[in-house]
Amino acid sequence: MPQVPPSSKPCPAHWFQSTACQRVLALEQRAMTPLLTAHAGVRGLFLRASASCPGELSGNMLQHVCRLYPREGQLGGDFDCQSERLPLASESLSLVYVQHALEQCQDWPDLLEEVARCLQPEGVLMLTVFSRFSLWRSRWQGLLPIDRSRVLRCCESAGLVIEERRPIGPLWPLPLGESLHGLQFAPCRTSWALVARKRRAGMTAVGARRNVVFKPTARPT
Repeated sequence: MPQVPPSSKPCPAHWFQSTACQRVLALEQRAMTPLLTAHAGVRGLFLRASASCPGELSGNMLQHVCRLYPREGQLGGDFDCQSERLPLASESLSLVYVQHALEQCQDWPDLLEEVARCLQPEGVLMLTVFSRFSLWRSRWQGLLPIDRSRVLRCCESAGLVIEERRPIGPLWPLPLGESLHGLQFAPCRTSWALVARKRRAGMTAVGARRNVVFKPTARPT
């Protein structure tokens, strides 16, 4: 089979610049805001999906946020670096928010390892990933399909304890009625979200964990 010329290959940047994607990201961010406001800290990293996406991490309770985004096989933004070699000190971050960046990194397991290295004990990783089963999948051609079970294994092997994982985002933007937005259609939402916490070896959680409810997201108009 002949190779597709580079100029005709799908470009993720075009999807992230589209009005539809911007609406999807806004709805997802609205759902994630309660989680962000529940975690205060000093320093954090916001790895957003694209340079065209908003640079402000709304809802965060951090004193300082470093901002990066995928660019031509590496990361750009506040500084340039390789995704598997973040120039950040070990255990220096209170929170890392990864917004649809795994889908753009061939070596995304190494990126998760780096994130875990940079997180402080009790530091939190939040990430959003497009669902392979979403009815939106035809829209985001050019992005890597990410296996959720593999992400969970990578997080756990890096010393991160999974606290939350669930679907977020709208369903297919057609007037199908609000009944389609129930949990029975959850796998068809645009994305899934994960929250994980770094634990020291031998440390166990004390007391009940506070449950944070994701706000329901509406269908973009």
